[in-house]
Amino acid sequence: MWCLYTSNMTDKKEKKEKEKKKKPDKYNGFHVYSKSGDKPTRCTAHIYDMIKEANPELLTREDVKKAFNDFVACLKKHDKLESYSSKATRFIIGIKILENTEKNCFQNVKNLNCRFTYENDRYRDTDIKDQLMKECADVINSYIPLYDLIKRDVVPYMEFKQWEIQSKKDIEMYHRLIEREENVIIQYQHAIDSSRERMCEYAKRALDLHNPPEKTTFE
Repeated sequence: MWCLYTSNMTDKKEKKEKEKKKKPDKYNGFHVYSKSGDKPTRCTAHIYDMIKEANPELLTREDVKKAFNDFVACLKKHDKLESYSSKATRFIIGIKILENTEKNCFQNVKNLNCRFTYENDRYRDTDIKDQLMKECADVINSYIPLYDLIKRDVVPYMEFKQWEIQSKKDIEMYHRLIEREENVIIQYQHAIDSSRERMCEYAKRALDLHNPPEKTTFE
């Protein structure tokens, strides 16, 4: 009986493992990690999503896949690296980096939604600063091959999407401001109308004062 139970458990386990193996890879070979994945690689989901939105055909190219996975492998090497993604800034940061990467490598790491946990210690120790700059350069140099392949599609797409979002907000803001000024005009118009009524009343009283009072007569 025990052997039968153990055999059934083994069969179920093997069945689950087979089903797991047969599960299709929705990323088609791209090593994408979700927000719940390893801290250094959380930003990769955002990069993948931006590529998919801007030009899905890029995801069918082997050179893009290799560059993407090489970048992911580089991120995983750095255990002091944290990354994230934000819906509020998804079309602002996370893809585009500055030119002259040697000078701007620290800022560019931040532009990829990444940070090193020890970066604040660079102010007290030059050796730590040197190590930080070295690791930042490693991350950015690993990202550049991917960036060069996707930037012509992804960067303009993100800029346009952000313009759509921001312009909509700004238009709504200006409509509110116009409405506020219209209300101010209405308030001033009421004040002007009231002032005119008072002016007319004052003018009438002034004209009345030009007429002498009726003389008192006695019989």
